[in-house]
Amino acid sequence: MTTSDTRSVGELLLACDRDTRALLLDPHDLDAAALVRAWPEMVQAAHELLSALPTSLPHPGRATQPGPADVIAERLRMASDGTHRHLAARTWPGTGPSDSRLIGVADAFVRAHDLIHATWRGLEPGRVDVLVDATAARARVLHSVYVATHAVGLAVGQEIRDREHGPATRSRHATHRLAALRYTRDRLQVAERITGTELYRVFPHALTGEHRDPPAAGRVATVLARWDLEAHRALATHPGLPTLFEVTRIQAATTAMTHRIMAAAASQGDLDALTFQEQLDAQLAAATSAWQILHTDLRDLTPPTARAIPDALHAAGGEVVAALAEIVIDGTALASTATIVDRSSPETLHAAAETLAASHDLAITVLDTVADGSLTVSARAAQAYLTHQQGPTVSESPTRTWIDPRDLTAHRTIPLPPPVAVCLQRHASYVPNVTGGLAAAALPVRDLHPPGTEEPRPPHWYGNHDAPRSTPAAYVAP
Repeated sequence: MTTSDTRSVGELLLACDRDTRALLLDPHDLDAAALVRAWPEMVQAAHELLSALPTSLPHPGRATQPGPADVIAERLRMASDGTHRHLAARTWPGTGPSDSRLIGVADAFVRAHDLIHATWRGLEPGRVDVLVDATAARARVLHSVYVATHAVGLAVGQEIRDREHGPATRSRHATHRLAALRYTRDRLQVAERITGTELYRVFPHALTGEHRDPPAAGRVATVLARWDLEAHRALATHPGLPTLFEVTRIQAATTAMTHRIMAAAASQGDLDALTFQEQLDAQLAAATSAWQILHTDLRDLTPPTARAIPDALHAAGGEVVAALAEIVIDGTALASTATIVDRSSPETLHAAAETLAASHDLAITVLDTVADGSLTVSARAAQAYLTHQQGPTVSESPTRTWIDPRDLTAHRTIPLPPPVAVCLQRHASYVPNVTGGLAAAALPVRDLHPPGTEEPRPPHWYGNHDAPRSTPAAYVAP
């Protein structure tokens, strides 16, 4: 996690929660070996974060230090270390790439740990609200670890079933691999029970009283401008499938949340309702769908182990999602219209409207990158994509072999096969077609006033003190 990530502790932990939940959306696509390689690193980062959380109030005249070690964190760390040492002597999972999503969660835990340590040194004695926030943070970390461990267990269990019911083999390598898988499954179940027992004891009442600031005025405009800059820069300097994957992911989420904000404002009269209905409503829905369709293609072509996303792009995208999510999300569900309107300021609406024009320029840049002809893809990812692709993509015979079997066997990276390139270009060209109408639409924002000049609030322990930010809406139990 780079220092350019200015999300607060609360926003980082909510991002971890969203990322671990996303692992469960399609468990059949999980790579057991990559997840097992990344799991100990995530648990170690969670252990350090939980150990840094205060468990007792500081006393006058005594140096402020964290409380005693978290027992659950220690048990998780020992389970993780034991699993890692045992598997290091086996052929599975062996060396190779780790799952980028779990590594991202670990990075977020490390960033949150650094923020807490930086803030702990300046705490005043007697801050009961600090313990309330620390209790909530602990519950969130445990929930993320619990969900991630369950996802890893699902992937391992699926591979065990595939090997038990697949073609019979009695080779020593296959036997050792199956034994390592079964051992890993058992250890993951132990870790899941350790975390789940504690989580269900404290959840969700541990989140009661958690400090929440209202959305900061001007933040949406700032993060959207930064995202636009970093997206164009990444597409120019790292024009590959991982960059396109991240750009389309954030654009789909941003467009969807912008649609929600503007629809709520139009229903309350903060936007011109007629203009919104005639010019923006259907086009925003179409733009969200276009970005998502293209992102789905890129997700299938870039497995998690191949998503080397530039750090600055990842940080900028995370802040965009955090800034908009604190307006439109309540826990794990969409906020009500009244809540969204209450959290939205005229500056927020104006920034959301202006980003529609910027999205068209970014869509054209994405199309140019896709049509450049220099993109490469994993041979196996391309083969899986072509196998599941519906309908003809090129005029040649569908029986033609587009990928050399030797590239599949050697796990090589190859240029985009023509059917894949044609499909990507078709979906990428549809995005500027729908965003062009948004760029030309009138901005129906009413009564836009300059940003207020209210006195800034003092920094809070649960926030990021390098750059004051509000934290997202209160979390709700799943």
